[in-house]
Amino acid sequence: MCQIDTIPPTSAEASIRKQIAERNNVSESYVVRSEKFMRGVEIMEQMMPGTKEKILSGQFKVRDTDMHRLARADFPNRKQIVHEILHPEDRSAPQKRIYGINYSALEAAVRRISIFSIGDLYPHLCAPIESHIHHFWRSCCTTPLQW
Repeated sequence: MCQIDTIPPTSAEASIRKQIAERNNVSESYVVRSEKFMRGVEIMEQMMPGTKEKILSGQFKVRDTDMHRLARADFPNRKQIVHEILHPEDRSAPQKRIYGINYSALEAAVRRISIFSIGDLYPHLCAPIESHIHHFWRSCCTTPLQW
């Protein structure tokens, strides 16, 4: 397969993929994903000899997405990706995106807004309600500490 994923494969590569897929009773896209995974494994083996055997034997578990990311990465970025694979706890939390909306940023904005109470934002609406609540608590409780 071509080194850059955006370049379409040659007809010979597509033919070989098709043959492999038919022989193993899998889809061609599965063959492509497996090829990317193995490219990532090979890169990791070059950087850390012995990891290929551990990955293929199942001793060391890796995510497909990490291997695909390693396979696509430029040479200078590979060291950081390998570090993230070996130490997943150091990995930054992924941003939640649904329908193109960055929900992590939205949650942070809501947290900043929620610092204010509803009364601060809408005093004309909340003042009558608050006075009823205070009146209720004053009528139920005998000391100010209770309300």
